Amino acid sequence: DWKDELTRYAAEFLAPPSLQTVSEWCEGNLVLPPPQTVAHGPYSIAACEYCREPLNDFADQRISVEVLCWGSQSFKTTTLMAGVSAFMIREPATCLWVMPTIDNCRAFVVERWKPMLNASPGVMASLPADKKKYFTNTSQFIGKSQLSWTGSNSAANLASRPIRLLVMDEVDKFPDETKGEASAVNLAIQRTKSF
Repeated sequence: DWKDELTRYAAEFLAPPSLQTVSEWCEGNLVLPPPQTVAHGPYSIAACEYCREPLNDFADQRISVEVLCWGSQSFKTTTLMAGVSAFMIREPATCLWVMPTIDNCRAFVVERWKPMLNASPGVMASLPADKKKYFTNTSQFIGKSQLSWTGSNSAANLASRPIRLLVMDEVDKFPDETKGEASAVNLAIQRTKSF
């Protein structure tokens, strides 16, 4: 058994990178369930071609920081959801998603994130069997990746373990610096240094 497991691991580790772009992976594997968006159904960027470049940038190792400054209701968060899910499946890593508060995170995870993952055949096979333990509202294991959620108002959660992928959503709603602490943005960015 260990030989089979080692062979499978070696084949997975040494496999050439996929030539499929992140946007192609998203369109082939993700489903947006209603009532999340008027564009529910199989994920598509046909009506918002401007989402293609930021999605594909998730696979570009030359890019370390990308800022999306889009109008409201222009698929920014949906693009982030798609890119993060593709990244986690394709590039096993530790990820952190920061929103203004932990309550924002919990509501988002329950109302948008988990429903998308559970509706997407390309992701469902990578979800853990023990969802109560490994698929909570503040931490999800997907394949070999872990995604943690925290609010920008929790300095302790922003200053803990190292992460490879950082997503900060609604940064304009993050609190200002507090006495004795760096800004939430700075604390979160510091966690990516080892990568």
